[in-house]
Amino acid sequence: MAILNVNKTRNIEFLSRAGLFLTEDFLNQDLHAEILAEARLQSKERAKISRNSMSLIDDDFRKTSIVHISESKALLIKAELLSLKPTLESCFNVKLKGCQPPQILSYEVGDFFGIHIDNAGKAPDAADFLKERRVSVVIFLNDQVETPQANSYMGGTLTFYKLIKNDPRWDAFGFPLMGKANLLVAFPSDVLHEVKTVTYGERFTMVTWFV
Repeated sequence: MAILNVNKTRNIEFLSRAGLFLTEDFLNQDLHAEILAEARLQSKERAKISRNSMSLIDDDFRKTSIVHISESKALLIKAELLSLKPTLESCFNVKLKGCQPPQILSYEVGDFFGIHIDNAGKAPDAADFLKERRVSVVIFLNDQVETPQANSYMGGTLTFYKLIKNDPRWDAFGFPLMGKANLLVAFPSDVLHEVKTVTYGERFTMVTWFV
């Protein structure tokens, strides 16, 4: 699939017009710094995918790690995310009950996540936690850059597909979002998206799914 070369200074506005919700500097500065510092130090486990009602590791489709964070930090993160619920309900015209436990994800060099949706779609045998997902949220914890810089990463672009409705000519085009520290993006959980391969550094994001 082709990737549109959207001007990086305008892609937030562009994706907002395409139906996504984006806001910069979502977390307070101290909490953001604490989360990122903890993410760099804590242990990790390989992230799995759900397929045919089974949970498994598939390095050909997803190569990512989940970072173990303290329970106290997880509670602070969830409280911040829940404050967003009324805004998301209004933006996506949906009634939400709450959010699933937040996760911190690490993408090292060579890591990626193929094109997918976050909910169950039409799969009848999918796990309940997938069926419940209505709105997905991603918060970038560090910056995506074009030349090597400390504490940043290259590659790993979050890319969305089929955002232009009722016009199949756009179906083959991806819409990229450059990662920026403390930028939050929310989108319906049935939107196709992927994370391109990281080519330098380590990409940290915080994710959750509103139900």
